[in-house]
Amino acid sequence: MVALKCENQQLYCCEAMLKHDVFVLTPDIDAKHWRLYSAAKYLALQQKLLVADAQLGAENSARLAHIMRGSCLELQRQGNVIPLSDNFTEYHAELQVVWLPD
Repeated sequence: MVALKCENQQLYCCEAMLKHDVFVLTPDIDAKHWRLYSAAKYLALQQKLLVADAQLGAENSARLAHIMRGSCLELQRQGNVIPLSDNFTEYHAELQVVWLPD
């Protein structure tokens, strides 16, 4: 995991992130901590959850379905930064984002 700098309504990319153009930002346990994945890694994780969902009982299946329906934002890299909307950064003033490399 790599902690990212969030300043001026944008996330500054590390070198490994420059291989990707589209990212998915998901909340962690609280609204202050967020995880950033490449779109490809996020889709791979989603597929693993779908397989686990098919193998688990109803109680666990309901929990996984809730996780998969969770909030996420699809973001587009522009140069060395990923812009964030004004509303998002105002609501999440103390935003802490970590990049989870592929």
